[in-house]
Amino acid sequence: MVEARSGGKASANYAFTGAGGDAASESSAGVGFAPGVTPGLGSIFGGNATNGDPDQYTFSYTPALDADNTTYGVGQVLNSFWNPDGLDEDEPLTATGLTGGVAGLYNVYVVWPQTGNVDTTPTTFVASGDEGDATYVVDDQNFSGTTDTGSGIGLWEIIGQVAITDPLATYTVTQTSGDNPGFVSMRGYGVFWEFVEDLPTGGLPGDANGDGTVDLADFGILRSEFGSMGDMLLADFNGDMTVDLADFGILRANFGTSIPSDIAALDAWAASIPEPATFGMFAAAGTLLLGRRRR
Repeated sequence: MVEARSGGKASANYAFTGAGGDAASESSAGVGFAPGVTPGLGSIFGGNATNGDPDQYTFSYTPALDADNTTYGVGQVLNSFWNPDGLDEDEPLTATGLTGGVAGLYNVYVVWPQTGNVDTTPTTFVASGDEGDATYVVDDQNFSGTTDTGSGIGLWEIIGQVAITDPLATYTVTQTSGDNPGFVSMRGYGVFWEFVEDLPTGGLPGDANGDGTVDLADFGILRSEFGSMGDMLLADFNGDMTVDLADFGILRANFGTSIPSDIAALDAWAASIPEPATFGMFAAAGTLLLGRRRR
């Protein structure tokens, strides 16, 4: 876990990296409802973004060097009000309780304090990964009542899942304000990376059905799951728990590739490569401009 406020967990791994304006200021506002945070620790808020340059906070993590500093139980609830799709039923976020520090798939979480005076939108969180970044766009950081559209500001929210292949490399989460030439007052508190499972072996990005080939069958699965959210989606190639244009891009980039078992299989695949017209189907799919946004 990285807490931005000085004196917090791994606070040296936080930096204000905005292009314009003053460095972020410290605030007494905390996130007391979020499991695992330092009791009584305050937060940070944005400086003055000048000339249209947004403020930005950066949290960093080097798995092999940054030891786990927070322990969660298996299935411990991180946010009981999680409801990113706006449906009637909440979908609690729960911890894996596993130890990190190695290569693998990681869930990346973020939290900020309850507030009512953020004056710029949206706020964009991007978690870096080796097989694609995870992006979480929050249309409004402001707090109303005890929860905001059922998501629970002041509790952990998930940016997405990323692949970490090199434990000695440094991975980041950037938090960037909307474009506002005045005082942005963007709120920040902390981020944590949690190990989920080992990286798949022998997998092929875009191969939704796992048959070793990225082809129209995989496109059919992506099309049927397009716009869906969850953690069991076959076409969620970048692991952000949403099937969207980012996953389509991975499939398109790998379309026509396979993991042949022998030379004969390789030759057979080469003979079956579709004509360029086939890719017209993918171009049409590009008009389905769906993104993952919380309102």
